[in-house]
Amino acid sequence: MSGIRRRGDDDGWDFDIAGRATHIAIDCAVVIATSDGYSFRIEQPFRLIDADRHEHVLVPEGDPLNLRPVLALERTNLASARAFDDGRLELDFVDGSMLRVPGDEDHEPGEASGPFGLKVVDLASHRRRPTAVDGHSDGGFVMRARLEVSHLDDVRELGVMVESSEQPGVASSTAWAGDGDAVTLTWDEIAGAASVRWLDGDQEGLVLEREAASKISVRAEGGCVQFRVWSRSQDLGGELVVRVGAGVSVRDALLRL
Repeated sequence: MSGIRRRGDDDGWDFDIAGRATHIAIDCAVVIATSDGYSFRIEQPFRLIDADRHEHVLVPEGDPLNLRPVLALERTNLASARAFDDGRLELDFVDGSMLRVPGDEDHEPGEASGPFGLKVVDLASHRRRPTAVDGHSDGGFVMRARLEVSHLDDVRELGVMVESSEQPGVASSTAWAGDGDAVTLTWDEIAGAASVRWLDGDQEGLVLEREAASKISVRAEGGCVQFRVWSRSQDLGGELVVRVGAGVSVRDALLRL
């Protein structure tokens, strides 16, 4: 059985994911995703001890060629994972490889998410005030709801263009209005972020971004394609609605909770 549970010492989270093959992606971070929906995003320097007991210090923001040792983990089974409240992340693989991420206030937070609509975010290095989630708000890794999105197959049935990125959890949908304008909604399930880009021909008419998106919906309504993005931060809630029909209309509401 796979799952996420609070550690017995109440100092973090344990991930039970033995025997799940991993996939590796590299951009400005290293993303390790499992075949059953777990994902770990690392943006700060970390240590990798490989199966031959060689130790590598890897910097995601550095030269991608120097990150080659982490690619050896591709298709390697992940035995266990631990995310601690002080910001540390530990991944153990069945071939004996170990990945260790220290708690670090000078880098962007790490993230880990599971297949049950759950996300763990490293707040120890977060520059904004942490939001209490699940009763744990002292920094480190806390659990919060993962971004809820429409199923891609359902979106394709609407006749819009759907594209999936090589980066885990990132996808976009584009709809065209009768006047030729195009609207693209892009979302990142792991980061919990979304953006809307409205193009008038080759001219960019409007760009709206949400870094605290909680839910995304793409559906047909009243002869239009409707993009809807809900967001929620510490004390604010918002709803962004973009309707693409004969033309494009935008309604953006932000409320203090």
